Amino acid sequence: MSVLFARVELRGTPSEGIYEKLHAHMKGLHWYQNLPGNPNKLMPHAMYQAQFDQEPNVAAVAEQLKSQIETYVWTKALVLVIKQSFWAQTAG
Repeated sequence: MSVLFARVELRGTPSEGIYEKLHAHMKGLHWYQNLPGNPNKLMPHAMYQAQFDQEPNVAAVAEQLKSQIETYVWTKALVLVIKQSFWAQTAG
């Protein structure tokens, strides 16, 4: 199983309502704002994680997310996708 993290930046001046639309859109695509295995710990704003059964093509995932966000949420988006290798969380 692979875990990917995505950070989305909506360019321009999107409102809080637009970001709520983004959060709902990403959740509909099975991208979640909590840390893997910890549903009570949210990640930073507009950052998401998703789990994949098969090894994903990270560049293709980023392009697909960008296209979908620009079609359904906001016309200008930057999407950074990172594949989990090792990670640690600090207390607090």
